[in-house]
Amino acid sequence: MNVGVQATLAVCDLCLSNEIHETVNLGFLYGVSLIQPKQDIYFYADKGHQAVIKENIKLKGLDLHNIKYVHIPANLNSNYWGYLTSYKRIKKILDSLIQRKTLFLLVLSSVDFQRLILKRLLKRKCYQEITCCFVMHGDLDNLISPKHKLKEVAGTYFESQQVAGTYLSLKSKVRYIWKHRQTYFTPQIDFKKHLLSYHSSQVRYIVLAPHIIPLLLKYVDPNYLSFHYLPHPAVFNPLQAFTSSLTSDSVLSSKPSGKLKCAVFGYGNPSMLLQLNQELAKQWKAQTKKDCAYHLNDLENHLEIRIIGSNQQGTETFPWIHSPIKKRTLSRLEMEQLAQDIDFFLILYESHRYRLSCSGSIIEALSYQKPVLFLDNPCIQAFNPTAYPIGQNFDTIQSLASSLINYVKRPKQSASELEEFKRNMVRYRPLVDIRTNISKLKIALGLETNN
Repeated sequence: MNVGVQATLAVCDLCLSNEIHETVNLGFLYGVSLIQPKQDIYFYADKGHQAVIKENIKLKGLDLHNIKYVHIPANLNSNYWGYLTSYKRIKKILDSLIQRKTLFLLVLSSVDFQRLILKRLLKRKCYQEITCCFVMHGDLDNLISPKHKLKEVAGTYFESQQVAGTYLSLKSKVRYIWKHRQTYFTPQIDFKKHLLSYHSSQVRYIVLAPHIIPLLLKYVDPNYLSFHYLPHPAVFNPLQAFTSSLTSDSVLSSKPSGKLKCAVFGYGNPSMLLQLNQELAKQWKAQTKKDCAYHLNDLENHLEIRIIGSNQQGTETFPWIHSPIKKRTLSRLEMEQLAQDIDFFLILYESHRYRLSCSGSIIEALSYQKPVLFLDNPCIQAFNPTAYPIGQNFDTIQSLASSLINYVKRPKQSASELEEFKRNMVRYRPLVDIRTNISKLKIALGLETNN
């Protein structure tokens, strides 16, 4: 189908009521506003998430005057009552599209039961002119294995650990069942079957990283299901000079007191951060015995790992860890301010993470021109070109810790590498900016063909 740019568009988010996905959602909204700058584009979402989007639009100085906001309360309740709630809200959106003669709906965030409801409703005669495109996030990883998600949800890792052989009393069991009662009244959905169910030419999907579609071939037919790759959409601010974000206390500093400053931006991975800091302590202790220029307890004088987020689990005992803002969600402005003097972002996802999904952490690094040090991971590596790398990957926590200590001890070499990574980021950023990927967005939505 090639309907040009005259067909009207609408956007919805069925899940979010807060700051999650604000970067990617803003990218999509800016993209659709560029496709149809003279038409109103209705954005159906929870007013809490809409408020975050509006704040970020203002912060970036964007013109999205044609985005019209319609409040639809978010719902992630997957029991039978949650099904009914989502059914009513999704039907309300579709009826609104019919009334406004809107033919294309972009769904930014959704879960499996919401997609099933929407695909089933699209079969009705009154909705058969509507094309729906789902942005796929972490759900696709269920095709490989959902097990790791049970313990790696942000902020819950240490709470989920259980001591082997612990005996639960009857009272404890009852309390556990009551706490998790929703799962006992929730319909179970086979993820692969859910993708195949009610599929038609009205249904399309977007994935956000280049490694995903080749890996999908092992599990489903991405061509039949109409999967399309669009680089994780970003709206970058104008580029600054390389040294503009580097303070006198950065790795480029000639002062002896200059620190290497790294940051975990966002939710992070608490279990791997704990292991990294344990390894840093171990290696620093071993090396200071050989090098009298450094002292056993002064790593914090040479290294800072800053938590730019709300997850400080497992870091309390390490003096080089800094958590400037605790126990609440940070605003985008606060995150930007805390990132200004950082030299590297740390991305600590293992190789089994984000195999069929995309982490927004790499886009945040590009946005703030912060080179990355990361554990070898298919998603992050997909955004790290071999010809012009934007950071360095490591096979193990041990090698990453060793490299951090080497950066500390070799500041001139560190400064040179840092500057090269930043040059490469300037070269790479346009490849993922939504403004240079409008054609791909049109193809994914069904507005144009790729012929």
